[in-house]
Amino acid sequence: MEDNLQKEELLSPETEETPEPIETPETEDAPILPLHEQKVLGVSRFAFWGILFGYGGGLILCGIVGMLAKIEIKNTLLFGIGGAAVGYFIGEYFTKKIAARYPAQDKDTNNS
Repeated sequence: MEDNLQKEELLSPETEETPEPIETPETEDAPILPLHEQKVLGVSRFAFWGILFGYGGGLILCGIVGMLAKIEIKNTLLFGIGGAAVGYFIGEYFTKKIAARYPAQDKDTNNS
């Protein structure tokens, strides 16, 4: 009878060990860069947005020109690339303008 009690105690969930929580190493939080300092695919974030919106705007312009001239424009790539180029230059202009307004601050703020 005692053997049965010992087996039940061994198999009961109350005697099972709970797994220890996994300790994660502490990581230092990297500072979040302002938007004008972030890069996406090698260009500034504003220039990247300008490329995307410019390409879309070029395609819309292609459609409008086609409707007004009542012709079918088969090569929309030229309008898209032209719009993307304009968007890139506008985005770079805004990046430089914002960077001049908010210069990068030094990481070392100790005056000792």
